[in-house]
Amino acid sequence: MSETSYKGSYESDKIAKDMIDKILRKCATIYSNLGTNTPFDVGTKEEAKRLEKEYLLEINAIDPGMYNLLTRTSDTNEEKTND
Repeated sequence: MSETSYKGSYESDKIAKDMIDKILRKCATIYSNLGTNTPFDVGTKEEAKRLEKEYLLEINAIDPGMYNLLTRTSDTNEEKTND
């Protein structure tokens, strides 16, 4: 499945899109506040990754196709940063 041919709930259901967007904002908040010592700072990269996985599983429950796109991209980026 290519990214351009994806037509899941995110693309066709406004409520699903809004829910997924809200979850993705939470993921962005985790990483943008990491190390800031603010109330939104989760403390460690390990905790940030754990929370991100939890949030991605919420996306999977809403739209498995979007989950697959996000985790495939995430896995590819992680491999590049570990080289």
